[in-house]
Amino acid sequence: MTQRDWRSTSDMLRDAVRMAAWPVGVKMLPDAKSLHDFPNIKLLQKTAPCQMVARARYYREDGVVAAPSRAMKCVWGGACLALIETPERLKDGLLYLPYTDTMEAAQELHRSIGMMGDRGQKYGSMLMAPLDLMPVDPDAIVMYLTPAQALRFIVAYLYETGKAIEQKITGQVSVCTSIAKILEGSEFCVDIPCIGDRAYGALQEQELVLTISPQIVDRLKIGLLGTKMLGSYPFKPFLNWSVILRPDMETMEFDF
Repeated sequence: MTQRDWRSTSDMLRDAVRMAAWPVGVKMLPDAKSLHDFPNIKLLQKTAPCQMVARARYYREDGVVAAPSRAMKCVWGGACLALIETPERLKDGLLYLPYTDTMEAAQELHRSIGMMGDRGQKYGSMLMAPLDLMPVDPDAIVMYLTPAQALRFIVAYLYETGKAIEQKITGQVSVCTSIAKILEGSEFCVDIPCIGDRAYGALQEQELVLTISPQIVDRLKIGLLGTKMLGSYPFKPFLNWSVILRPDMETMEFDF
């Protein structure tokens, strides 16, 4: 079912920043029956998108996983990705009250997240896998990176157009919102992983989440090559200056 060599794409992304784990491919499917097209996947019964991403990027062959919408235990993730229609307790702000001072602020926070489930259920299941093991072309590619690694991709993405990346950051449902933005037409999203990502996604404290559209892979490759001279990773310090040490530590004339 795949049309592109995702193995070489995965290698290109990993090599560009010496990525510790694997980029993850995400595929949204219209119904649960669609999962029968992938007999070799591991079907999860109780999970969440952030846990699925963690399995895919750490578990390799055992990380080719999928779940129907009924297996999604996270109401935020399910609603964000339109695996369920957004429940009223989420839409009216009730579940945000631990994070906000008033109900009005809670409702505004929900609107700021922009959940696809507010417009009804669109998908019946989802599949995630290490990008190089994707059994089907992905809808989005998720990577967890350090800020320096994310910068390398930002520089590459801006290489051809120079247009700034503009997006909302709420600290809520981060990996799901970044995937949702790609599904709705964005090309490149950087976000700060949320509390759920950290609790259930086995995140390292220094990691950011970067999600891209598969449609920009070639453009990103051009940007990585075009900025390699000054922007290759790891970034090099500027050392063309004379060393100055504490006077008593410097060599003296009689030392020679």
